[in-house]
Amino acid sequence: MDTVRGRQVDEALAVLKRLPHRSARMIEKVIGSALANAQDRQDMDPSELCVTTATVDEGPRMKRMRPICRGMATIIQKRMSHLTVVLEPR
Repeated sequence: MDTVRGRQVDEALAVLKRLPHRSARMIEKVIGSALANAQDRQDMDPSELCVTTATVDEGPRMKRMRPICRGMATIIQKRMSHLTVVLEPR
């Protein structure tokens, strides 16, 4: 998120396409969705939009039990995240 914060939308999407990380694909989808919402709901020009706020917050956890030796169990926590992107005209 730090790499796209403060950049224009088309530049941010171009940077994310070149990053090898799995999280870059998810951030790219979120920015694409925010761009589509801005075009559809508020008729904004995509060339003028800039990523002003981009945050990742902790989401809920799915808790699962896994059996281990001697009749005991351990908790496996599957963590999730909330991605927030705010686009504003420059």
